[in-house]
Amino acid sequence: MKKRIITAIAILLVLALAALYFIPSVDQRQVLVLSPIIRAARELNSPVEWERWNPALKKDCLENPGGCAVKNSPEQNTFTVQVPHCSISVVARGAMFDITRTGNNNAATYNYTLVPSLHDDSTKLIVTAKASLLSSLFSSLSSSVALQDADSLKKFIETPSDYYGFQLQMVSSVVDTCVVVTHKRVLAANRATETKILYNSIDSFISANHLIITQPNIAHYQPAAKDSVDITVGKPVDKPSAPVGFLKTMLLGSPQNNFAFMQMPAHGKMLVGYYKGRFGDRMKLYRAMDRFMSDKLQKIIALPYEKYLNNTVPENDSTVVEIKVYYPVI
Repeated sequence: MKKRIITAIAILLVLALAALYFIPSVDQRQVLVLSPIIRAARELNSPVEWERWNPALKKDCLENPGGCAVKNSPEQNTFTVQVPHCSISVVARGAMFDITRTGNNNAATYNYTLVPSLHDDSTKLIVTAKASLLSSLFSSLSSSVALQDADSLKKFIETPSDYYGFQLQMVSSVVDTCVVVTHKRVLAANRATETKILYNSIDSFISANHLIITQPNIAHYQPAAKDSVDITVGKPVDKPSAPVGFLKTMLLGSPQNNFAFMQMPAHGKMLVGYYKGRFGDRMKLYRAMDRFMSDKLQKIIALPYEKYLNNTVPENDSTVVEIKVYYPVI
């Protein structure tokens, strides 16, 4: 009798587990992304962006681009990104994205829905995962690849060095409040030589007026013609040696007697970007900063300038420089 009872209980447990397997379960969580909905949608709509932020794809696509395959079907609003160990397919339906992941023992089917905030530029990323009730009893959405990937997307969008590719920072203090500047139009081929001459002339002016240099050299290069470039160079100093009424906003004034003092308020707003690499490639930073400005709905109020942290004068486009680029913004 006891054996029959145990057998009956075992059968009931098997039947119960089988029933739980076929009963659907839906688990849902929210992730707050500090970004406008258009940016989050851009990341989820593009297979190239998935390769940049998704942990399952990023490593393989960066280290072995040849092993990263993309199948795109714009007419069906779907695409698939495949790497050696997994595949991720996305079907876009407006602000909803149906995602299927296979391979590497991480198979999953889930949905991301984007909901804009009514009060700020943040976005709610709603993660919905469907599974059997049996699976839900032994695992939770909090440990699923669906939520892990959502957290990775949030971190990527909210980290400027990841999202824009450079270290960017919005600051509310200005260190270059007073700068001696001079400028000249020269042949592009003579840029390095002429830049050194201009810096030397500023050094003589600073010495004659008993000023103290407070920050590294700054410069702004602007193509002027087919073979010419406008060079504006400057050195931050401790004080002006001209009447206050003569002070001009950064790079907006015209030098008098070849020199001018430019001044910005100490509490002005600046977007600062950091770059180290070939001088000729620094424009990548400018493009990233322009994109940041557009995303943040910011407006530049004066010409940007470059601060050469090691006071290097680039000899050519291959010279390795370490700079910060400053955008005065409003």
